Amino acid sequence: MLSVERTIIFSVAFMLLWLSLTLINFHLQISKDDLSIPSRTSTLIPSVSKQSKPFHVQNMVEQINLASFKEENAGPKVPFPQSIHNEEWETHLHPAVVMKPNSASEVEKDDAEGSSNSTNSKHMIKMPKFWNPEYFGGDVRKWLGDYGENLISPHQAAAIGSIIPSSTDYDIKVGDAEEVIESNEEGTVVNVLLDKLPPDEVEMLETIYVTIASYRDYRCPHTVEALFEQATHPERVRVGIVDQLDLEEDESCAKPKRSCKKHPDDTLCKFSHQIDVFEMDASLAVGPVFARHIGDRMYRGEYFMMQSDAHMEYVKDWDVEMITQWKLTNNEMAVLSTYVSEVVGHYDYDSGRRSTDTRPIMCATDYDIDYYNSNLAYLMHGQQPEGLAGVKGEPTLHPLWAAGFSFARGHFAVQVPYDQYLPMIFQGEEISIGLRAFTYGYDFYAPEVSMLFHYYSTGPGKKKRKVNKFWEHADSYEGVESESKARLLGILGMLGSEIDDSSTSGERKEVALIVKNKKDSKEEENVEADVDVSEEEEPEAADNKLKGDTETFEDDEEEIMISWNAIDERKYGRGLVRTVQKFLETFGIDEESRKVQENLCDFVGIPMNTIFLKNLRKDAMGIDYSKIEYKFKDPEEYGKTWEKFM
Repeated sequence: MLSVERTIIFSVAFMLLWLSLTLINFHLQISKDDLSIPSRTSTLIPSVSKQSKPFHVQNMVEQINLASFKEENAGPKVPFPQSIHNEEWETHLHPAVVMKPNSASEVEKDDAEGSSNSTNSKHMIKMPKFWNPEYFGGDVRKWLGDYGENLISPHQAAAIGSIIPSSTDYDIKVGDAEEVIESNEEGTVVNVLLDKLPPDEVEMLETIYVTIASYRDYRCPHTVEALFEQATHPERVRVGIVDQLDLEEDESCAKPKRSCKKHPDDTLCKFSHQIDVFEMDASLAVGPVFARHIGDRMYRGEYFMMQSDAHMEYVKDWDVEMITQWKLTNNEMAVLSTYVSEVVGHYDYDSGRRSTDTRPIMCATDYDIDYYNSNLAYLMHGQQPEGLAGVKGEPTLHPLWAAGFSFARGHFAVQVPYDQYLPMIFQGEEISIGLRAFTYGYDFYAPEVSMLFHYYSTGPGKKKRKVNKFWEHADSYEGVESESKARLLGILGMLGSEIDDSSTSGERKEVALIVKNKKDSKEEENVEADVDVSEEEEPEAADNKLKGDTETFEDDEEEIMISWNAIDERKYGRGLVRTVQKFLETFGIDEESRKVQENLCDFVGIPMNTIFLKNLRKDAMGIDYSKIEYKFKDPEEYGKTWEKFM
């Protein structure tokens, strides 16, 4: 009996030994044949070589630097996503201090005390640097057309924009990685250099940077969640939030509602590495222009750039639809942009899709007199018409740009960033960006259908909540808005005739403005454009006019001398690809009389598309306006003058 037991024990031991040797041999063979990752990798992150389940792009790889692209995408390799919080920031004087009249003595006092150069100075604000990789020679804007002096080339445009493999098609396995560049304390891979492109059947995705300026907006977290949840490929989206908030009362826009340790699949947890937040105390907020300027600073080389308000709903598959619409323009310089329709009545909550195919077009603008200084007048867009697209199968060309929604190639954010020195500007931001972009060679389109919607009301079944506005701190910045408006108009060349052309960037420039005297101001009508596109309102008027010497001319005219702050004019100025005057005369706008030809919307649509798109450059680098002879006139007064040009 004992010998039988020994035999059984010996047999079992032999079988276990044989099985162990077989498994070891099998493991060595697999390692030799299938894993191309160098052995040194396992010393960097030991857990990787032991994983049987491949790690996933979306969940665990924060930056992917492709070793090579296909030939048509040849150029610098841009990691995605990058974060502003991994970089050194720079310190600037708060723009309200720069623009505030008679503030020099206060700043000089701080200088004398040695505090104005300190990051702790009450006048200073720390911000991310503009995206400016070394491989563009130290100045990406000079490389891209030299600050608007030249139209960018197809080669230059192709060098801007990161791409990544679709995570629905492709998991980055250990064998695809040549070297692990970086890992965090938990052993999670955060930067991988791929040895080769994924197989041809794997879809490569253009990345999208979404910039959102939020002022104490309780809808902001939902907006960010919707961006990721409604996207076909959320792995390609990076969001940059400028969150202006009261630190004692408001929740951060990107703060998850629940613990990420316990609920890692919650949207704001799952995609946290694709969200950058710049938090600013609400008391330092000076309007959407400065907030969106910081948002432009947060761009990091993505293929597309989208600007969105902080209280939005997005349709399902918005990212694919948006890119498809952009590509249908066949125009590298195309910018999809329009006012956004109200959520209620246009968006179906159950399906996450639009319930109507109407969308607004941008074609209504008129002069508005500055609230504080009647000598300043600027173009302000009114309420825009909404309807079904007359142009089918492609976006509709239109002349105006909208701030609440803009979608373009990444070089748009690089070439036409928001002006750093326009504090307290609300009305006027759209004509500032729109005309500057026009002079750089960009063209504006309304998409054929809407892909996002705006909360102008509280939404169905919701209690009305207080909407905070940046004007609540307007008393702290008295006198700033008129200075900013003078700069806005001066930058665009719409303030008056320059007196001294020798001024350099950083100095004040002086212009002469001929104005008509008002015989009886009480009889004047102050007609305001009907704008139903914002929850913001201007504060009560204050007696805060720009001062200047006057010289009387004939009975009803006089010359007003106005100076404006021209700091960094080259950086935030006009391009030379087209002129502002070409825009004005093409679309029936008379700067001298401050009058606009009416009924431009009758022309926008099939007539404008037919006439203008004939002049789209063969290399797809925008419309050549030098070949456009048509000048719009009111069809009710002059008839359809465009018909002979079609």
